[in-house]
Amino acid sequence: MTAREAEAERDELRTKLDAFLRADAERIAAEFLAVPADLFDVAGATLADVLDDDGRVSADKIKELADAAVKERPGLAAPGMTPGLFGAYGPSLHGAQGATGAFAKPAPSWATALRG
Repeated sequence: MTAREAEAERDELRTKLDAFLRADAERIAAEFLAVPADLFDVAGATLADVLDDDGRVSADKIKELADAAVKERPGLAAPGMTPGLFGAYGPSLHGAQGATGAFAKPAPSWATALRG
């Protein structure tokens, strides 16, 4: 293998690793943002911004970045999540806004309908 081939292989592997890391970051960001890619595309985060000192995706850093993005642009929040209620995010308390948790009305089901 020549030096150029080794460099090309390294670059290809780096691109693949970056794609995996970004996908993992977006998976975590989906808890907070309606469109997880907005963490990078709208909020302007870079991959380096979401990695810890060991090069792993940091859920804490993603939450901080998502919180900052939603504070600036509340429409970025994931459905059913309202910034500022329980820490940075919490379930919406308004039924029309997709309430979840203890405040949510249960969704209608066939079992409920058949029971009358």
